[in-house]
Amino acid sequence: RVQLGEPAGSQLTRHQLAIAGVDEHDEPIDPLGGGSEVSLSDHRGEWVVLNFWASWCVPCRDEAPAIEEFARRNRDDVVVIGMDSKENSVDAQEFADEYDLSYELLHDGE
Repeated sequence: RVQLGEPAGSQLTRHQLAIAGVDEHDEPIDPLGGGSEVSLSDHRGEWVVLNFWASWCVPCRDEAPAIEEFARRNRDDVVVIGMDSKENSVDAQEFADEYDLSYELLHDGE
């Protein structure tokens, strides 16, 4: 089981519960910006860094450049996935554009 860090005052979504092993269903998740749904099991057998973030989260803004740099340097060895959690897709896309995020971004707009 994994212990998930979450911004204060939020509750876990069904996708976060699935990742934590609470829910055995691997439900498809929408990519930020549209496109075909993605399942986390698509990356089974690969090293994955999964980062939960939100545009309004100050620590998320602080770490975004470092995570992007890590993703670019290690793209051949590690899959980096950013899970935007509980916000509208416009704010999330502006955040991704501001930090020029190149890794896979998923959107849990619940």
